[in-house]
Amino acid sequence: MSPFCKAFLFLSAKLFTREDKIALLSCSSLLRSCLVRTSGFALLLLILSTCNSITEENVLTSREKQDGWELVFDGKSLEGWRGLNMSAVPEHHWVVTNGMIKKIDRDSIPQESDGKRAPGRDLLLDRPLKNFEFKFEWKLSPVGNSGVKYNVLEELSARHGNPHSALGFEYQILDDPEYPQLAEHPSWATAGLYELVEPVGNMHLNPPGEWNSGKILFDGNYGEHWLNDERVLTFELYSEEMNSALEASKWSHIEAFGRRHEEAFITLQDHGGSVWFRNLKLRELP
Repeated sequence: MSPFCKAFLFLSAKLFTREDKIALLSCSSLLRSCLVRTSGFALLLLILSTCNSITEENVLTSREKQDGWELVFDGKSLEGWRGLNMSAVPEHHWVVTNGMIKKIDRDSIPQESDGKRAPGRDLLLDRPLKNFEFKFEWKLSPVGNSGVKYNVLEELSARHGNPHSALGFEYQILDDPEYPQLAEHPSWATAGLYELVEPVGNMHLNPPGEWNSGKILFDGNYGEHWLNDERVLTFELYSEEMNSALEASKWSHIEAFGRRHEEAFITLQDHGGSVWFRNLKLRELP
């Protein structure tokens, strides 16, 4: 329970009579509505209902602990993270604020000596992975664009373009309604495997400023993307469908891009605009 709720419940013990408390605990929810005899009692009901709905962020549930999940962001620091092909966190690009990882908007990044702002700096979880599940929550600024990349190799990224921009499979994060290009490129939609597999099924995307949840499963050659508790795509590396998608993609000239690497990294994408992440949870699989 949050400190806020504890404080209010302590005060309620001083403000309400023994009879009120007994009535609250013993009556059904229907009868409780009939017991709102005073404004103070109504406040107590409101506090209790609010406390029941409050969940702490960046913590594991008992079930998650039993199932082998672990936090990879504690809500306080970026310990365990660094920039792609960097030894430290690029602090002008990524910060921790109010229990969230925040990507700083490009226009707020300090200018360099040449008057330009540094290009994107993806944030890397400094832990090579093989088979895993990764859960995360995010919210975007309007017209936002970001992603979670995996199967990322630093040396491969450095050989093709910006060494600080990850080359790997991408769980796309986008303000979908603001991108008419999705009609021609459906795999660019939120939760799509960018450039390769489009999301399908019962998709519900919350708008900018509201939280969404995602999950990536990558086990052997098999993968899944989830959006707000709904599985929206699956894929199988080296299948006919995946080989065709890779051949038609912008990475068709990079043979190693579509390979399953023995161990690789997860990164959060810096695509310029602001994006926030929280509740980043990892479960390694055999």
